[in-house]
Amino acid sequence: MVIPNPYQTPPDTPPVGQSPNAASSKAPARLSKPKICCNGPKRRAYEYNHEPGNPVITLHPQGASSVTLHLDEYWVFLFFRFCAERHRMQVRRTYEGVAREALSQDETMQKTFVGNVFRELDAGSVRNRELIIGKGDQSHEEICFRIFLFCAFYKMETWNALEGALGHVPRYSTFEKDLPIYEATISDLSRRRRKIYTGAFQLVPPTPYFGAPHFAASLRFVLALMQMGLPAKLLSCHYAVDASNILRTVPTLGGFLSLNMLCYLNDSPHLSFSYRNFASCGPGSRAFLRAMFGPCINSTAYEEAGLHWLQKNQWQYWAALGEDPPHAWELGVRPGVRVLDIENALCWCHRYVKDYLRLGYGSVADSTMPVVKPEAFAPAWCDEEKNALNQSKAVFDDDYEEAAAKTRPVKEGVWEVERVVGRKGNRTDPDGLFRVRWAGWPPEDDTYERASTLRDGSADALAEWLEWEGTVWSSIAQVKEKHLYSEVKAELDEDMSIKVESSPHRRTRKRQKTM
Repeated sequence: MVIPNPYQTPPDTPPVGQSPNAASSKAPARLSKPKICCNGPKRRAYEYNHEPGNPVITLHPQGASSVTLHLDEYWVFLFFRFCAERHRMQVRRTYEGVAREALSQDETMQKTFVGNVFRELDAGSVRNRELIIGKGDQSHEEICFRIFLFCAFYKMETWNALEGALGHVPRYSTFEKDLPIYEATISDLSRRRRKIYTGAFQLVPPTPYFGAPHFAASLRFVLALMQMGLPAKLLSCHYAVDASNILRTVPTLGGFLSLNMLCYLNDSPHLSFSYRNFASCGPGSRAFLRAMFGPCINSTAYEEAGLHWLQKNQWQYWAALGEDPPHAWELGVRPGVRVLDIENALCWCHRYVKDYLRLGYGSVADSTMPVVKPEAFAPAWCDEEKNALNQSKAVFDDDYEEAAAKTRPVKEGVWEVERVVGRKGNRTDPDGLFRVRWAGWPPEDDTYERASTLRDGSADALAEWLEWEGTVWSSIAQVKEKHLYSEVKAELDEDMSIKVESSPHRRTRKRQKTM
Protein backbone atom coordinates (compact mmCIF):
# COMPACT_ATOMS: atom_id res chain seq x y z
CA MET A 1 0.00 0.00 0.00
CA VAL A 2 1.54 3.28 -1.14
CA ILE A 3 1.36 6.79 0.28
CA PRO A 4 1.24 9.11 -2.76
CA ASN A 5 3.44 11.67 -1.00
CA PRO A 6 6.06 10.45 1.51
CA TYR A 7 5.93 13.83 3.30
CA GLN A 8 2.18 13.63 3.83
CA THR A 9 1.26 13.15 7.50
CA PRO A 10 -1.13 10.19 7.90
CA PRO A 11 -4.29 10.92 9.88
CA ASP A 12 -4.15 10.32 13.65
CA THR A 13 -0.46 9.53 13.58
CA PRO A 14 0.83 8.38 16.99
CA PRO A 15 4.10 9.60 18.55
CA VAL A 16 7.40 8.04 17.48
CA GLY A 17 7.74 4.48 18.75
CA GLN A 18 4.05 4.14 19.70
CA SER A 19 1.72 1.65 18.09
CA PRO A 20 -1.15 3.13 16.01
CA ASN A 21 -3.57 1.10 18.09
CA ALA A 22 -2.33 2.70 21.32
CA ALA A 23 -4.13 5.95 20.45
CA SER A 24 -7.55 4.39 20.97
CA SER A 25 -8.94 2.87 24.15
CA LYS A 26 -9.85 -0.32 22.38
CA ALA A 27 -7.85 -1.68 19.47
CA PRO A 28 -9.92 -2.89 16.51
CA ALA A 29 -9.96 -6.60 15.85
CA ARG A 30 -7.07 -7.71 13.66
CA LEU A 31 -7.98 -9.24 10.33
CA SER A 32 -7.46 -12.98 9.99
CA LYS A 33 -4.90 -12.53 7.19
CA PRO A 34 -1.99 -10.43 8.51
CA LYS A 35 -0.68 -9.75 5.01
CA ILE A 36 -3.62 -7.46 4.27
CA CYS A 37 -4.02 -6.00 7.76
CA CYS A 38 -4.56 -2.23 7.58
CA ASN A 39 -5.25 -1.08 11.15
CA GLY A 40 -2.56 1.60 10.97
CA PRO A 41 -2.04 4.42 8.46
CA LYS A 42 -1.34 3.59 4.85
CA ARG A 43 2.31 2.81 4.28
CA ARG A 44 4.69 3.26 1.46
CA ALA A 45 5.79 0.35 -0.66
CA TYR A 46 9.34 -0.80 0.04
CA GLU A 47 10.93 0.88 -2.97
CA TYR A 48 12.78 3.98 -4.09
CA ASN A 49 10.52 6.97 -4.76
CA HIS A 50 12.01 9.47 -7.22
CA GLU A 51 10.32 12.79 -6.47
CA PRO A 52 11.47 16.33 -7.36
CA GLY A 53 10.91 17.43 -3.77
CA ASN A 54 13.52 15.02 -2.42
CA PRO A 55 16.94 16.53 -1.64
CA VAL A 56 19.67 16.22 -4.26
CA ILE A 57 22.94 14.66 -3.09
CA THR A 58 26.13 13.33 -4.68
CA LEU A 59 27.82 10.00 -3.94
CA HIS A 60 31.59 9.75 -4.44
CA PRO A 61 32.55 6.08 -4.84
CA GLN A 62 36.18 5.02 -4.65
CA GLY A 63 37.50 4.10 -8.08
CA ALA A 64 34.24 4.97 -9.90
CA SER A 65 32.41 8.03 -11.23
CA SER A 66 30.44 10.29 -8.88
CA VAL A 67 26.67 10.25 -9.24
CA THR A 68 24.07 12.92 -8.37
CA LEU A 69 20.63 11.70 -7.32
CA HIS A 70 17.42 12.44 -5.41
CA LEU A 71 17.65 11.00 -1.90
CA ASP A 72 14.47 9.28 -0.69
CA GLU A 73 14.51 10.68 2.84
CA TYR A 74 11.49 8.67 3.94
CA TRP A 75 13.72 5.61 4.24
CA VAL A 76 16.65 7.56 5.67
CA PHE A 77 14.52 8.86 8.55
CA LEU A 78 12.98 5.45 9.10
CA PHE A 79 16.47 3.94 9.34
CA PHE A 80 17.77 6.42 11.91
CA ARG A 81 14.55 6.14 13.93
CA PHE A 82 15.02 2.37 13.89
CA CYS A 83 18.64 2.70 15.09
CA ALA A 84 17.69 5.01 17.96
CA GLU A 85 14.82 2.84 19.18
CA ARG A 86 16.67 -0.47 18.78
CA HIS A 87 19.68 0.79 20.73
CA ARG A 88 17.40 2.10 23.48
CA MET A 89 15.96 -1.41 23.73
CA GLN A 90 19.44 -2.86 24.14
CA VAL A 91 20.31 -0.38 26.89
CA ARG A 92 17.01 -0.97 28.72
CA ARG A 93 17.42 -4.75 28.58
CA THR A 94 21.12 -4.85 29.56
CA TYR A 95 21.46 -2.08 32.11
CA GLU A 96 17.98 -1.34 33.40
CA GLY A 97 16.61 -4.87 33.65
CA VAL A 98 13.44 -4.06 31.67
CA ALA A 99 11.42 -7.12 30.67
CA ARG A 100 11.34 -8.12 27.01
CA GLU A 101 7.66 -7.31 26.62
CA ALA A 102 8.18 -3.76 27.91
CA LEU A 103 11.30 -2.76 25.99
CA SER A 104 9.54 -0.67 23.34
CA GLN A 105 6.19 0.72 22.32
CA ASP A 106 7.11 -0.11 18.72
CA GLU A 107 4.83 -3.05 18.01
CA THR A 108 6.97 -4.51 15.24
CA MET A 109 10.12 -4.52 17.36
CA GLN A 110 8.21 -6.13 20.22
CA LYS A 111 6.68 -8.94 18.18
CA THR A 112 9.48 -9.77 15.73
CA PHE A 113 13.21 -10.33 16.07
CA VAL A 114 15.77 -7.74 15.00
CA GLY A 115 19.38 -7.64 16.18
CA ASN A 116 21.38 -4.85 17.78
CA VAL A 117 22.68 -1.82 15.92
CA PHE A 118 26.23 -2.69 17.02
CA ARG A 119 27.01 -6.22 15.88
CA GLU A 120 29.65 -6.74 18.62
CA LEU A 121 26.80 -6.52 21.17
CA ASP A 122 24.68 -9.20 19.46
CA ALA A 123 24.20 -12.58 21.11
CA GLY A 124 26.05 -14.25 18.23
CA SER A 125 29.16 -12.17 18.82
CA VAL A 126 29.01 -12.80 22.57
CA ARG A 127 28.65 -16.54 21.91
CA ASN A 128 31.65 -16.44 19.57
CA ARG A 129 33.82 -14.76 22.20
CA GLU A 130 32.75 -17.11 24.99
CA LEU A 131 32.29 -20.51 23.34
CA ILE A 132 34.38 -20.49 20.17
CA ILE A 133 37.31 -18.21 20.99
CA GLY A 134 37.25 -18.51 24.79
CA LYS A 135 37.24 -22.33 25.04
CA GLY A 136 40.26 -24.39 24.07
CA ASP A 137 43.85 -23.70 23.05
CA GLN A 138 44.44 -19.93 22.93
CA SER A 139 47.15 -19.97 20.26
CA HIS A 140 46.46 -17.88 17.16
CA GLU A 141 46.39 -20.92 14.87
CA GLU A 142 43.91 -22.86 16.99
CA ILE A 143 41.57 -19.88 17.48
CA CYS A 144 41.51 -19.26 13.72
CA PHE A 145 40.78 -22.94 13.12
CA ARG A 146 37.82 -22.90 15.50
CA ILE A 147 36.41 -19.75 13.90
CA PHE A 148 36.84 -21.21 10.38
CA LEU A 149 35.17 -24.45 11.45
CA PHE A 150 32.26 -22.72 13.16
CA CYS A 151 31.71 -20.34 10.22
CA ALA A 152 31.70 -23.31 7.83
CA PHE A 153 28.38 -24.42 9.37
CA TYR A 154 27.33 -21.54 11.65
CA LYS A 155 25.20 -23.91 13.70
CA MET A 156 25.69 -24.46 17.43
CA GLU A 157 24.00 -27.88 17.27
CA THR A 158 26.64 -29.01 14.76
CA TRP A 159 29.42 -27.53 16.90
CA ASN A 160 28.12 -29.20 20.07
CA ALA A 161 27.79 -32.57 18.29
CA LEU A 162 31.42 -32.35 17.14
CA GLU A 163 32.60 -31.41 20.62
CA GLY A 164 30.65 -34.33 22.09
CA ALA A 165 31.97 -36.86 19.56
CA LEU A 166 35.56 -35.73 20.00
CA GLY A 167 35.39 -35.42 23.77
CA HIS A 168 37.02 -32.00 23.61
CA VAL A 169 36.88 -28.68 21.77
CA PRO A 170 37.77 -29.20 18.08
CA ARG A 171 41.53 -28.90 17.55
CA TYR A 172 43.54 -28.26 14.41
CA SER A 173 46.47 -30.29 15.75
CA THR A 174 44.39 -33.48 15.36
CA PHE A 175 41.90 -32.33 12.71
CA GLU A 176 43.41 -34.19 9.76
CA LYS A 177 43.70 -37.42 11.73
CA ASP A 178 40.19 -37.08 13.18
CA LEU A 179 38.53 -36.08 9.89
CA PRO A 180 36.56 -39.38 9.71
CA ILE A 181 35.07 -38.62 13.15
CA TYR A 182 33.99 -35.15 12.00
CA GLU A 183 32.44 -36.65 8.87
CA ALA A 184 30.65 -39.45 10.74
CA THR A 185 29.24 -37.04 13.33
CA ILE A 186 27.86 -34.55 10.81
CA SER A 187 26.65 -37.33 8.52
CA ASP A 188 24.69 -38.74 11.46
CA LEU A 189 23.05 -35.34 12.04
CA SER A 190 22.17 -35.11 8.36
CA ARG A 191 20.70 -38.62 8.23
CA ARG A 192 18.54 -37.80 11.25
CA ARG A 193 17.31 -34.82 9.28
CA ARG A 194 18.80 -32.30 11.65
CA LYS A 195 19.91 -28.99 10.22
CA ILE A 196 23.69 -28.84 10.07
CA TYR A 197 23.92 -25.33 8.54
CA THR A 198 22.41 -21.94 9.32
CA GLY A 199 21.46 -20.62 5.92
CA ALA A 200 22.07 -16.91 6.46
CA PHE A 201 25.77 -16.83 7.31
CA GLN A 202 27.49 -20.17 6.83
CA LEU A 203 30.22 -20.43 4.21
CA VAL A 204 28.94 -21.69 0.88
CA PRO A 205 29.78 -25.43 0.70
CA PRO A 206 32.59 -25.58 -1.91
CA THR A 207 31.34 -28.69 -3.70
CA PRO A 208 32.75 -27.55 -7.10
CA TYR A 209 36.24 -27.96 -5.61
CA PHE A 210 35.83 -30.90 -3.22
CA GLY A 211 32.74 -32.71 -4.48
CA ALA A 212 29.68 -33.92 -2.58
CA PRO A 213 28.34 -34.22 0.05
CA HIS A 214 28.21 -30.63 1.25
CA PHE A 215 29.42 -31.27 4.79
CA ALA A 216 32.47 -33.18 3.56
CA ALA A 217 33.34 -30.33 1.19
CA SER A 218 32.98 -27.83 4.04
CA LEU A 219 35.36 -29.81 6.27
CA ARG A 220 37.96 -30.05 3.52
CA PHE A 221 37.57 -26.35 2.87
CA VAL A 222 38.50 -25.62 6.50
CA LEU A 223 41.54 -27.89 6.16
CA ALA A 224 42.60 -26.03 3.01
CA LEU A 225 42.25 -22.65 4.77
CA MET A 226 44.66 -23.82 7.43
CA GLN A 227 47.14 -25.47 5.10
CA MET A 228 47.41 -22.43 2.84
CA GLY A 229 48.66 -20.45 5.87
CA LEU A 230 45.66 -18.13 6.16
CA PRO A 231 46.07 -17.53 9.93
CA ALA A 232 49.64 -16.29 9.42
CA LYS A 233 48.60 -14.18 6.43
CA LEU A 234 45.92 -12.44 8.49
CA LEU A 235 48.51 -11.41 11.08
CA SER A 236 50.06 -9.14 8.44
CA CYS A 237 46.80 -7.17 7.99
CA HIS A 238 46.39 -3.93 9.91
CA TYR A 239 43.13 -2.84 8.22
CA ALA A 240 39.86 -4.76 8.02
CA VAL A 241 39.59 -4.03 4.29
CA ASP A 242 42.93 -5.79 3.75
CA ALA A 243 41.82 -8.83 5.77
CA SER A 244 38.64 -8.93 3.70
CA ASN A 245 40.61 -8.87 0.45
CA ILE A 246 42.83 -11.70 1.70
CA LEU A 247 39.78 -13.79 2.62
CA ARG A 248 38.16 -13.05 -0.73
CA THR A 249 41.05 -14.65 -2.62
CA VAL A 250 39.57 -17.93 -1.38
CA PRO A 251 36.79 -19.23 -3.67
CA THR A 252 33.20 -19.00 -2.32
CA LEU A 253 34.16 -16.22 0.14
CA GLY A 254 32.40 -13.07 -1.07
CA GLY A 255 32.36 -9.64 0.51
CA PHE A 256 29.58 -10.17 3.05
CA LEU A 257 30.74 -13.61 4.22
CA SER A 258 34.31 -12.38 4.55
CA LEU A 259 33.06 -9.40 6.61
CA ASN A 260 31.18 -11.73 8.94
CA MET A 261 34.23 -13.94 9.38
CA LEU A 262 36.73 -11.13 9.91
CA CYS A 263 34.48 -9.55 12.56
CA TYR A 264 34.62 -12.84 14.47
CA LEU A 265 38.37 -13.08 13.91
CA ASN A 266 38.79 -9.54 15.21
CA ASP A 267 37.52 -10.67 18.61
CA SER A 268 40.63 -12.84 18.91
CA PRO A 269 43.34 -11.51 21.26
CA HIS A 270 45.87 -11.96 18.44
CA LEU A 271 44.16 -9.76 15.83
CA SER A 272 43.16 -6.11 15.83
CA PHE A 273 41.97 -5.02 12.40
CA SER A 274 41.14 -1.33 12.12
CA TYR A 275 37.63 -1.10 10.66
CA ARG A 276 37.83 2.59 9.74
CA ASN A 277 35.12 3.21 7.11
CA PHE A 278 34.93 -0.37 5.85
CA ALA A 279 31.98 -2.73 5.45
CA SER A 280 30.58 -5.05 2.77
CA CYS A 281 26.86 -5.16 2.10
CA GLY A 282 24.70 -8.22 2.44
CA PRO A 283 21.40 -8.68 0.54
CA GLY A 284 19.32 -6.85 3.18
CA SER A 285 21.53 -3.79 3.53
CA ARG A 286 21.88 -3.60 -0.25
CA ALA A 287 18.09 -3.60 -0.69
CA PHE A 288 17.66 -0.83 1.88
CA LEU A 289 20.37 1.31 0.26
CA ARG A 290 18.52 1.00 -3.06
CA ALA A 291 15.34 2.23 -1.37
CA MET A 292 17.28 5.28 -0.16
CA PHE A 293 19.54 6.06 -3.11
CA GLY A 294 17.85 4.36 -6.05
CA PRO A 295 19.16 2.21 -8.89
CA CYS A 296 22.67 3.66 -8.75
CA ILE A 297 23.36 1.14 -5.96
CA ASN A 298 24.46 -1.49 -8.47
CA SER A 299 28.04 -2.32 -7.49
CA THR A 300 30.30 -2.61 -4.45
CA ALA A 301 31.78 0.85 -5.02
CA TYR A 302 28.38 2.57 -4.92
CA GLU A 303 27.22 0.49 -1.96
CA GLU A 304 30.28 1.65 -0.02
CA ALA A 305 29.65 5.24 -1.12
CA GLY A 306 26.08 5.04 0.20
CA LEU A 307 27.30 3.69 3.55
CA HIS A 308 29.90 6.45 3.79
CA TRP A 309 27.31 9.12 3.00
CA LEU A 310 25.03 7.90 5.80
CA GLN A 311 27.91 7.79 8.28
CA LYS A 312 29.14 11.26 7.36
CA ASN A 313 25.68 12.90 7.39
CA GLN A 314 24.13 11.07 10.35
CA TRP A 315 24.38 14.16 12.59
CA GLN A 316 21.81 16.06 10.51
CA TYR A 317 19.28 13.29 11.06
CA TRP A 318 19.95 12.82 14.77
CA ALA A 319 19.44 16.59 15.17
CA ALA A 320 16.24 16.59 13.11
CA LEU A 321 14.84 13.68 15.11
CA GLY A 322 15.92 15.19 18.42
CA GLU A 323 17.78 11.99 19.24
CA ASP A 324 21.15 11.45 20.90
CA PRO A 325 23.37 9.30 18.66
CA PRO A 326 23.62 5.68 19.83
CA HIS A 327 26.77 5.21 21.89
CA ALA A 328 28.32 1.77 22.39
CA TRP A 329 30.64 2.91 25.14
CA GLU A 330 31.31 -0.75 26.02
CA LEU A 331 33.28 -1.03 22.77
CA GLY A 332 35.35 2.06 23.47
CA VAL A 333 34.09 3.86 20.37
CA ARG A 334 32.96 7.43 20.00
CA PRO A 335 29.20 8.19 19.91
CA GLY A 336 27.40 7.69 16.61
CA VAL A 337 27.36 4.76 14.23
CA ARG A 338 30.35 3.62 12.20
CA VAL A 339 30.10 2.36 8.62
CA LEU A 340 30.33 -1.16 10.05
CA ASP A 341 27.34 -0.49 12.32
CA ILE A 342 25.32 1.14 9.52
CA GLU A 343 25.69 -1.94 7.31
CA ASN A 344 24.68 -4.20 10.20
CA ALA A 345 21.71 -2.02 11.17
CA LEU A 346 20.55 -1.79 7.54
CA CYS A 347 20.34 -5.59 7.43
CA TRP A 348 18.14 -5.64 10.50
CA CYS A 349 16.09 -2.65 9.36
CA HIS A 350 15.43 -4.46 6.08
CA ARG A 351 13.98 -7.38 8.03
CA TYR A 352 12.05 -4.95 10.25
CA VAL A 353 10.42 -3.22 7.24
CA LYS A 354 9.54 -6.53 5.60
CA ASP A 355 7.93 -7.68 8.84
CA TYR A 356 5.81 -4.60 9.49
CA LEU A 357 4.60 -4.49 5.89
CA ARG A 358 3.80 -8.20 5.92
CA LEU A 359 2.24 -8.40 9.39
CA GLY A 360 0.67 -4.97 9.69
CA TYR A 361 2.10 -4.11 13.11
CA GLY A 362 2.65 -0.58 14.39
CA SER A 363 6.02 0.95 13.58
CA VAL A 364 8.20 4.06 13.77
CA ALA A 365 7.58 4.19 10.02
CA ASP A 366 4.16 5.65 10.81
CA SER A 367 5.66 8.84 12.24
CA THR A 368 5.84 12.23 10.58
CA MET A 369 8.77 13.50 8.50
CA PRO A 370 10.90 16.05 10.40
CA VAL A 371 12.98 18.76 8.78
CA VAL A 372 16.69 18.15 8.22
CA LYS A 373 19.08 20.78 9.54
CA PRO A 374 21.98 20.95 7.06
CA GLU A 375 24.12 22.92 9.50
CA ALA A 376 24.15 20.06 12.03
CA PHE A 377 27.53 18.49 12.65
CA ALA A 378 29.24 16.02 14.96
CA PRO A 379 29.15 17.32 18.56
CA ALA A 380 32.47 18.24 20.12
CA TRP A 381 32.22 15.41 22.63
CA CYS A 382 32.46 12.92 19.76
CA ASP A 383 36.13 13.84 19.26
CA GLU A 384 37.44 12.95 22.68
CA GLU A 385 41.13 12.11 22.61
CA LYS A 386 40.56 8.68 24.18
CA ASN A 387 38.66 7.60 21.06
CA ALA A 388 41.10 9.04 18.53
CA LEU A 389 43.28 5.94 18.09
CA ASN A 390 40.64 3.30 18.74
CA GLN A 391 40.72 0.39 16.29
CA SER A 392 37.11 1.12 15.35
CA LYS A 393 37.74 4.80 14.69
CA ALA A 394 35.51 6.34 12.03
CA VAL A 395 37.45 8.57 9.64
CA PHE A 396 36.18 12.00 8.62
CA ASP A 397 37.23 14.19 5.71
CA ASP A 398 38.75 16.85 7.97
CA ASP A 399 40.78 14.46 10.15
CA TYR A 400 44.01 16.37 10.77
CA GLU A 401 45.83 13.25 12.02
CA GLU A 402 45.22 11.49 8.72
CA ALA A 403 46.35 14.51 6.72
CA ALA A 404 49.54 14.89 8.75
CA ALA A 405 50.46 11.21 8.30
CA LYS A 406 50.36 11.30 4.50
CA THR A 407 53.80 11.18 2.91
CA ARG A 408 55.21 13.35 0.15
CA PRO A 409 56.00 11.92 -3.29
CA VAL A 410 59.44 10.37 -3.84
CA LYS A 411 59.87 12.95 -6.56
CA GLU A 412 57.54 15.11 -8.62
CA GLY A 413 54.61 12.92 -9.68
CA VAL A 414 56.17 9.68 -8.35
CA TRP A 415 54.73 7.84 -5.34
CA GLU A 416 55.96 4.71 -3.60
CA VAL A 417 53.90 1.50 -3.72
CA GLU A 418 53.72 -0.12 -0.30
CA ARG A 419 52.04 -3.31 -1.50
CA VAL A 420 49.23 -4.81 -3.51
CA VAL A 421 46.24 -5.44 -1.20
CA GLY A 422 43.58 -6.83 -3.52
CA ARG A 423 42.40 -7.70 -6.99
CA LYS A 424 39.38 -6.47 -8.92
CA GLY A 425 37.78 -8.71 -11.51
CA ASN A 426 38.70 -12.11 -12.92
CA ARG A 427 42.01 -13.65 -11.90
CA THR A 428 42.43 -15.09 -15.39
CA ASP A 429 42.78 -11.59 -16.88
CA PRO A 430 46.42 -11.37 -18.09
CA ASP A 431 46.48 -7.63 -17.38
CA GLY A 432 44.33 -7.70 -14.25
CA LEU A 433 43.34 -4.74 -12.09
CA PHE A 434 44.94 -4.65 -8.63
CA ARG A 435 44.25 -2.54 -5.57
CA VAL A 436 47.40 -0.64 -4.55
CA ARG A 437 48.28 0.74 -1.12
CA TRP A 438 50.58 3.75 -1.32
CA ALA A 439 53.33 4.11 1.29
CA GLY A 440 52.20 6.38 4.12
CA TRP A 441 48.61 6.64 2.86
CA PRO A 442 45.45 5.02 4.31
CA PRO A 443 43.04 2.61 2.52
CA GLU A 444 40.72 5.46 1.48
CA ASP A 445 43.48 6.62 -0.91
CA ASP A 446 44.04 3.22 -2.55
CA THR A 447 43.89 3.12 -6.35
CA TYR A 448 43.47 0.36 -8.92
CA GLU A 449 46.37 -0.24 -11.27
CA ARG A 450 46.90 -2.62 -14.17
CA ALA A 451 49.38 -5.48 -13.86
CA SER A 452 51.36 -4.05 -16.76
CA THR A 453 51.76 -0.77 -14.86
CA LEU A 454 52.88 -2.50 -11.67
CA ARG A 455 55.47 -4.61 -13.49
CA ASP A 456 57.18 -1.38 -14.43
CA GLY A 457 58.61 -0.33 -11.07
CA SER A 458 56.63 -2.42 -8.54
CA ALA A 459 57.12 -5.95 -9.79
CA ASP A 460 57.96 -7.32 -6.33
CA ALA A 461 54.68 -6.08 -4.85
CA LEU A 462 52.71 -7.68 -7.67
CA ALA A 463 54.70 -10.93 -7.44
CA GLU A 464 53.99 -11.19 -3.70
CA TRP A 465 50.25 -10.96 -4.28
CA LEU A 466 50.27 -13.44 -7.18
CA GLU A 467 52.31 -15.86 -5.06
CA TRP A 468 49.62 -15.75 -2.38
CA GLU A 469 46.88 -16.43 -4.94
CA GLY A 470 48.89 -19.39 -6.21
CA THR A 471 49.22 -20.73 -2.65
CA VAL A 472 45.43 -20.57 -2.19
CA TRP A 473 44.69 -22.65 -5.26
CA SER A 474 47.53 -25.12 -4.82
CA SER A 475 46.41 -25.80 -1.23
CA ILE A 476 42.86 -26.52 -2.40
CA ALA A 477 44.19 -28.90 -5.05
CA GLN A 478 46.43 -30.71 -2.54
CA VAL A 479 43.62 -31.21 -0.01
CA LYS A 480 41.29 -32.45 -2.73
CA GLU A 481 43.87 -34.95 -3.96
CA LYS A 482 44.87 -36.22 -0.51
CA HIS A 483 41.40 -36.38 1.06
CA LEU A 484 39.01 -37.66 -1.58
CA TYR A 485 35.69 -38.31 0.09
CA SER A 486 35.05 -41.34 -2.11
CA GLU A 487 37.93 -43.18 -0.41
CA VAL A 488 36.14 -43.29 2.93
CA LYS A 489 32.53 -43.04 1.79
CA ALA A 490 31.79 -46.78 1.68
CA GLU A 491 33.12 -47.42 5.18
CA LEU A 492 31.43 -44.30 6.52
CA ASP A 493 28.08 -45.22 5.00
CA GLU A 494 28.25 -48.70 6.51
CA ASP A 495 29.04 -47.39 9.99
CA MET A 496 26.39 -44.72 9.84
CA SER A 497 23.69 -47.07 8.52
CA ILE A 498 24.15 -49.19 11.67
CA LYS A 499 23.77 -46.12 13.91
CA VAL A 500 20.74 -44.81 12.07
CA GLU A 501 18.97 -48.22 11.90
CA SER A 502 19.30 -48.57 15.68
CA SER A 503 18.05 -45.07 16.48
CA PRO A 504 14.52 -44.53 17.93
CA HIS A 505 13.91 -41.98 15.18
CA ARG A 506 14.46 -44.58 12.44
CA ARG A 507 12.44 -47.33 14.21
CA THR A 508 9.47 -44.95 14.58
CA ARG A 509 9.50 -44.16 10.90
CA LYS A 510 9.64 -47.88 9.95
CA ARG A 511 6.68 -48.73 12.24
CA GLN A 512 4.65 -45.90 10.76
CA LYS A 513 5.38 -47.21 7.29
CA THR A 514 4.21 -50.77 8.09
CA MET A 515 0.97 -49.56 9.69
